[in-house]
Amino acid sequence: MKAVRIISYNLRGCRDINPVIEVIRHWQPNCVLLQNVVQECWPQLCARELGGFKCVSAASVAILSNMELKAALAYRLQGGGTCQRVDIYSGEKRFYLINVALRGPFYRRPAQVRELIGGDILGEYPSAPPAVVAGDFYDILGISCHYNFNRKLQRYAPMFWRATYPAWLPLFSRDRIYATSSVAALATYIDYRRSTRKLGAHVPIIADIKVIDNRQTVINRGVKSGKLASTAAG
Repeated sequence: MKAVRIISYNLRGCRDINPVIEVIRHWQPNCVLLQNVVQECWPQLCARELGGFKCVSAASVAILSNMELKAALAYRLQGGGTCQRVDIYSGEKRFYLINVALRGPFYRRPAQVRELIGGDILGEYPSAPPAVVAGDFYDILGISCHYNFNRKLQRYAPMFWRATYPAWLPLFSRDRIYATSSVAALATYIDYRRSTRKLGAHVPIIADIKVIDNRQTVINRGVKSGKLASTAAG
C-alpha cells in the first residue's frame, strides 16, 4: 500500500473557507478531517474546489477523501461530543478513518473515551481493520493519561513538546492523530506558517501513514479462515 497523507483541521474561528482550501491544497492530502465546521456548505465546497474528493458530513464534522470511501457512520458521544467513521480503501487494503470532536466538561471525558474505543466505533472483533483516529480531543492531560485508550492507540502527532492551540501562540496539543499498531507513521507535520496561524484558533496537523499487512496478527488471534484474514488485512 502506498503512503496516505491525512490532514486534521479544526476550523474554530475561521471566517472564510477559501484560505482554508488553499492550506489544504498546499499539503496535497488524500484524506481531510474537519472539525467545528461553521457553515454546512463548507465541506462540499472544499471537495469541489480540491477536485476528485468525496465528502461526508455529520453535525459540525466532515471527512473528505480522494480515495475510495464507504460505510460512513456518525456517532453522538456523551456530553456533546461527535464522532465519524468511514472505511477507506487503497487497493486491497482497508482501514477505519475516525474523525473526533470531543466536547463538554472534563468529568465527561472518561465516558466519551469508553464510547470511542468501544466495539461499535473502533471495533474490537478479530477481523477489525487498522484504524486512524484524529481530531480535536478538547483535552490536555486526560486522554494522555487514559490507560485503555493509550493501550489501544499510539499517538503519532503531535509529539508532547509540540502544540496546535491557540494558533497565534500554540501552547496545547488539543488536536492529535492516533492509530492502531497496524498503522505506521512515516512523517508528521504541523502547519506553523504565519498565514495559516491567522486563519483560526487551531493550526492543522498532517501525517503520512501506511497500513501494515496485519494478516498474521489476525491469524495469531485464532482466525484460521484465509478469507476472513484477507478481509481483515484489506
